[in-house]
Amino acid sequence: MVLFDQKPLIQIKNCILFIITHLKPALGAAAIQVIWWTAVFLFLPWSAFLVPVLGVWYILFLAMFTIYRSLNDAFRIEEQIEEHFPGQIDKGED
Repeated sequence: MVLFDQKPLIQIKNCILFIITHLKPALGAAAIQVIWWTAVFLFLPWSAFLVPVLGVWYILFLAMFTIYRSLNDAFRIEEQIEEHFPGQIDKGED
């Protein structure tokens, strides 16, 4: 919740700092989105049928998947979830 209660200028500053510190995953996520939207616009008559099915969620999911490890390292997402909801995260340990 701390990330959402910030002023817009602080959010932009944090985004820029995150991109600078985690440049490789951020550029990978940006490249995935650029390739996706370029393909959508290049093949527009046919890709118009895919947009209602895949929409915007699929490309955002792929982009988030590429930067999730960096986000988790920076913001301790899984640790905070474990603190608030103990026992609900499967850590893959047997």
